[in-house]
Amino acid sequence: MDKYLVIKKRKLDSSAAQSNNITATSDLPSPNPASHNNNNKNKTNENKPSTSKSIGERQLHKDDNYWVLDFGSYLGKTIDDVTKQKLLDKPWSPDLSFKFPSSGPRNLKFQIKWLDEWRWLVYSPSLDAVFCKYCSLFATVVGQQASKGGKLVKTSFKNWKDAREEFRSHEKHLYHKNCLERAANFLDIMTKKSESVVLKIDTHRKDQIINNRESLKPIIKTAMYLARLGNSFRGHRDSGSLNVNEPPIKGEGNFRSLLKFRMEAGDQVLAKHLSPE
Repeated sequence: MDKYLVIKKRKLDSSAAQSNNITATSDLPSPNPASHNNNNKNKTNENKPSTSKSIGERQLHKDDNYWVLDFGSYLGKTIDDVTKQKLLDKPWSPDLSFKFPSSGPRNLKFQIKWLDEWRWLVYSPSLDAVFCKYCSLFATVVGQQASKGGKLVKTSFKNWKDAREEFRSHEKHLYHKNCLERAANFLDIMTKKSESVVLKIDTHRKDQIINNRESLKPIIKTAMYLARLGNSFRGHRDSGSLNVNEPPIKGEGNFRSLLKFRMEAGDQVLAKHLSPE
């Protein structure tokens, strides 16, 4: 009987221990699936590189419309006048945070202060090179030497070691000065400050046509008058200019005599047309 009690007690003690273990285990916090997912996401984000970049670090991203009015994008293309005006007035310009690429064994790069020193200079971020904005747009118009192209004109320049020397040499060329003048005239036309040269020539041509027509009217009327009377036009002396201040010439034809008479009578249009210059 005592033996039975001892065995029974041991079994009860063993069951109590197991019950205590179960209770202790049930007191531990259960794993949270949402928390587990958040931890995994945080780890993923820690390993994933950041995609946000400053303006100066976005140099290789051409798909975000960052390089609007970049001269390098228009090289060798036909440009309309509106775009040309924008390229002259507000070309792409780097800010102070822009990181210029280094090149060559000496790791030289473009200096932003050059844009202030040479106002005609413009930097192309897509080519990491510079142009003369005036010559690159107007060189084909102003001269054969410039139209052949060259550094800063039809081809870009990026030899930073010789940059200052090249810039000083370029601005001394006659075609560069001509391009400056043509660009100024172009901007004046686009901003309605002056008339187009073509318009001025056309206006002068119209005025000349009107003046010639008015000058021909008294000559035609004189010829018609003689024709109605049946009188001859020519005389023995019909050469030379007509001058109202000269005395009548013997043997001068009727046509010349009547024209001189009209001028003496006050026909200023005819007098201006026939008077020697």
